[in-house]
Amino acid sequence: MVTIDPRDFITPPFWLCPKCGRRAYGVLMIRGNAYRRRCRDCWHSEEYRLPPLKKKILYLDQFVVSEIMKLRTADAKGHQAVAAEPFWAELAALLEKLGRLQLICCPDSGEHQNESLLSPFYQALKQTYESFSGGISFHPSSEIKREQIALLARAWANGKDPDFDFDADEIVHGDLHGWNDRIYIVTNLNYGQWIDDIRRQREQTHTGITDVFNRVWKVQKHDFDYWYELERGDYQRHLLQHYVNDQTERSKIMLGEEPLTLEAMLPSEAELTIQVVEHVVRQEARTNAEERLKSFFEQNRLKDAPFNEITSAMFASIAMKAAGGQKRPPNQGTMTDITLVSTLLPYCDAMFMDNGCRGILSDIPQSHRQFDTSKVYSLNRKDEFLTYLRGIEASATPEHLALVTEIYGGISTG
Repeated sequence: MVTIDPRDFITPPFWLCPKCGRRAYGVLMIRGNAYRRRCRDCWHSEEYRLPPLKKKILYLDQFVVSEIMKLRTADAKGHQAVAAEPFWAELAALLEKLGRLQLICCPDSGEHQNESLLSPFYQALKQTYESFSGGISFHPSSEIKREQIALLARAWANGKDPDFDFDADEIVHGDLHGWNDRIYIVTNLNYGQWIDDIRRQREQTHTGITDVFNRVWKVQKHDFDYWYELERGDYQRHLLQHYVNDQTERSKIMLGEEPLTLEAMLPSEAELTIQVVEHVVRQEARTNAEERLKSFFEQNRLKDAPFNEITSAMFASIAMKAAGGQKRPPNQGTMTDITLVSTLLPYCDAMFMDNGCRGILSDIPQSHRQFDTSKVYSLNRKDEFLTYLRGIEASATPEHLALVTEIYGGISTG
């Protein structure tokens, strides 16, 4: 039998209680821009307002999570090698400290979960990325894409240019810039039934990009702009083709020509995306909604989605590498990296990715860098990343640090 004492939720630092005078007036909860103190003896309680925060938003690639997990897990393969490299210990300590100081947030993602599921150390990896995210998660990449497309459609329906503000608050679950509570709840669902699907999808995607690398990019000699514009325009074509295929498959099921499956009952990504465009244009257009909807696709406005511009530039960069003599096609993680960078880069203050991903970005000509790729770090720039993080710590004002101490207690400066 487990007995829970409500006093256990009242934590240091303790003040003298303004009602009973005992040093038992601790922190009960922290929420958003306020926190509540309660006396462990007399139960007197008061709420205190806190100033708004503007945390730096960082994305840590799965390989970073994996290395820090190895550092913390003595029986993990590679533990000794990681422990022997001072960088990882310093990085982990800095990230933890900046998180406790309420200066950064490192939201986790669906890609963290999917890649962790393929590891025998899933729980350790999950605990690692959640220790940095504090329960804050990015929306799935597919949702972020649809949100950008919805904004494009809304602007088109109203005859305006799209205005992307890239507010990270809009693409996360949780209070991104709120003061962290000491307790947050995460789930431990059984995703085992999807592991084979995740692995199969990764393999199929890798096979596809390998085929294009060997059959097209290595053979056809074009300049960067050619590949960029080709990729940018092709997104809508591929989307509409998937949509038609999905509709055809659903028709066969309705006619009894194909078996009904759970997957077939759910709308596909292509169907959801087309539905979003149709709904937004019909809701927003004051006149000639159907004409505006038709012209949206006729003029291929989807090519202007920010994620599509970044994806196209990264594919064009790989195409130029292939034409330039690179023999090995991208590895299995490249498509995941492209998805992550293309959807999250505009919203993040910094990303720490692998060297291969950053190399792809570095080879994009300046004329096609729609977003600041210099904020993407990798092991080739690891010292710069540590310097960047130290700069965040140095930016904290004495007033902010005093508030952190008031709420959370002293934080080691080591």
